[in-house]
Amino acid sequence: MSNEPVSVKSIMTKDVIVAFPDTSLVDAVKVLARHGFDGMPVVDEENMLVGILTEYDLISKGTATHLPTLQKVIQNLGIYHKDKSRFKKDFAELSSLQVKDVMNKEPLILSEDAT
Repeated sequence: MSNEPVSVKSIMTKDVIVAFPDTSLVDAVKVLARHGFDGMPVVDEENMLVGILTEYDLISKGTATHLPTLQKVIQNLGIYHKDKSRFKKDFAELSSLQVKDVMNKEPLILSEDAT
């Protein structure tokens, strides 16, 4: 086993999948789940980093509720199927969230010479 330090460059992904601030949160979560990612960068129209979306960001800050899990639970509740109107407004609000509504707008960026 080598004691050589491992560089980020040697293990990083070069084909990066990104989200845009106005990407639907539901769509972004589907991408995270499909690829098994814990997070992804959020970029603007010029591909400049403006934030990062992580699984932690998907936890409602005030309630510690994982939003995608909450959506699935609500959809699977018997009462939801009997009377969707009771949940329509809340579910519409959850479904209308965009990446910019929950992303971390101040991701830590390490420079090449950081130790």
